[in-house]
Formats: sequence, structure tokens, C-alpha cells
Amino acid sequence: MIKKLISLFLIVVFLIPNIVIADNALIKEELVNSLPREELINVAIERGAKKEELESMSIFFLEELVKDGGEIVSLKTTDFIHEDDKFIPVDADDISPLGTISTYDFTLTVGIVRLNSPGYDYFKFVSNGKWRNDPVWRLTDVIATSWSDEFTLIDSHCTYYAYQNGSLFMEGCTRNKIEPEAGLSHNVDLRSYHTDMEVQQTAYVRKLDSTGSLNVVTSYAHEKIGLSSITTLFGLSGKKPTIDFSAGLGSTLDIAEPDFDYYDY
Repeated sequence: MIKKLISLFLIVVFLIPNIVIADNALIKEELVNSLPREELINVAIERGAKKEELESMSIFFLEELVKDGGEIVSLKTTDFIHEDDKFIPVDADDISPLGTISTYDFTLTVGIVRLNSPGYDYFKFVSNGKWRNDPVWRLTDVIATSWSDEFTLIDSHCTYYAYQNGSLFMEGCTRNKIEPEAGLSHNVDLRSYHTDMEVQQTAYVRKLDSTGSLNVVTSYAHEKIGLSSITTLFGLSGKKPTIDFSAGLGSTLDIAEPDFDYYDY
């Protein structure tokens, strides 16, 4: 009897590492992109994107952009320099080795994908905020996306990516605020020991078949001073969705907000 128990124990001991390795292999498989970067770009081009729009985009953004199929109907990228306590949008023509601006600090990209759903206008919004130069302040930032035309949010997720000692770190972001027919926001916890930080937020929205012009905007709030949480407020200015951020007394926020994106459906 004792020999049988010992044998069973040894079998379990030897099996556990294999189980752990299998689990890690699955996790690693999820982290390693299912297609090489160039193939992801080719798939995105086949679905309506332009190559020049895709070449500088994050690998995580590319994978999210194409994974559900559908038609890529709009892509908008805005680069910012971060100085004098604010985000300043930079025109691509201003980035020159001979000019005063040789790089940028933060990039905000929004993609609109039209998905197939009979009887509905069904869209996916993929928003990515990437620090090109790591920020000094590492508190809790917020990324938010808002839309027009009373599309209803049916699903969403948000992931923070960074590198720690050369290894990829990723975790889900907690929701900051959600208004099902207006927008949603997520908290982004920046870590002092991380580099190459980015956050990616995905929202799925739909409504019954109709016609109109869908307007979408994504904004990013970077907290530099203070420990109070950031509050998000969604609104409309005519047809354009708006996003406002606020924080408690003593807190300082820098806001990156590009022009809104749109698609006629």
C-alpha cells in the first residue's frame, strides 16, 4: 500500500512540471502573435487599410485590428510631443532629422472596423495609446473612447502592455466609467520599473440597421501630480462626441486628444 502511494506521489510530482509547462506554453502562444508582422499588415491591407498607415503601428494593435474579420473602414493616428505640461500634436511633416523636432513622445491610434451582423450596424473600435519615450510620472492614467449616434456597447476589453527587464508584461485594465450609449474609459496603471508602455482598448457597439455618420474620438489623460482618481465625463457637441477629464484638488492632468474620426454607414 505504501509503495503504491509513493508511486502515485512520484507520478503526480513528475506530471506537475509538465502541466505547468503546458500552461506556460499556452500563455506564451497567446503572447506570441499568431502571424508575423508583415502578414498581419497584409491581412489589414486586404481588409481596407493602407500600408503606409500600418507600418508604424504596434504589433498588438495590428493583431487586434484583424482578429475578428470585418472591413477596416477608418484608421487615424496622432503623434504628440509631451512638453511644457501638455501634449502637443505633431504633423508628420514636422518630424525631420534636420528640424527642431526629431522624435515624438506619445502616439494615439484609433481604428474603426465594420463587422458582419445581419440586421445591425456593428462596429469595433480599437484604440491604442503608446509611450514612445517613457514618462517621468508613473501614476494612474485613463484612456477613454466616445461615439455618436447612440450605438450601444455590447462588449469591451482593455490591456496594458509593457516590458520589465526585457520580458513582456501584460494585464487587464480596470474600468473607470461606462455609459453604454456614449463611451467608456479604463484606468492605466503605469509602473515605475516598466518601459515601452502602451494600452489598448477595444469596444464593440451596434444598433439596428440605419444610415448616418458615426463619429468616434479617443482621449488619454496623463496624471502627473496628485493621487486622486481621474473622473471621465462623456458628452456631445452637435454630432461630435466629447470627453472631459477631471481630478481632485492638487492633481495635474495632461490630455492627449486628436480630432474625431468618422465613418458614414
